[in-house]
Amino acid sequence: PYSVAQWAEDLHALLDHLGHDELDVVGYSMGGAITFQMAVDQPKRFRRMVILNSLPSFEINHWKKHLELWTRPLVVRFLSMNRMARILSQRLFPEPDQGALRDTMVERYGVNETGAYLSAFRALAGWTVADRLDCLKMPTLVVAAEEDYTPMESKIAFVAEMVDARLERVAN
Repeated sequence: PYSVAQWAEDLHALLDHLGHDELDVVGYSMGGAITFQMAVDQPKRFRRMVILNSLPSFEINHWKKHLELWTRPLVVRFLSMNRMARILSQRLFPEPDQGALRDTMVERYGVNETGAYLSAFRALAGWTVADRLDCLKMPTLVVAAEEDYTPMESKIAFVAEMVDARLERVAN
């Protein structure tokens, strides 16, 4: 079974092995969750970080989160990874002139192995470091697009809890 904490430990071990002591990290989506975990585990190691379309918590504390926890695996199991990629690409890139971005996302996302994807998705369910954000003192940029699948309100709230974080909104 996967866990965000284990991925963070693995990355710290790899970076130790490679001799990287100071980090500037960009984390997107699940990578953002792993970045948050790495940063709260070893905050002095981080010089700065950028978080894109992610949150410091995937607690299942709202009916919409319960719904996603059930629907995403159903779509993947019964319709395919390619179909999930098409759904997400339409959400993230809704404009007519963003067809090339949608195609690229489907091409890359759609080839994920179903079992690994679902195990990784389950690893996020219930994970949180939201109660440890006060230890993050490094400059942090949170980039949020209006069409992200993580809610803007949640990003505004967690940025307000961090010492040196700012939120940049991107249209569409």
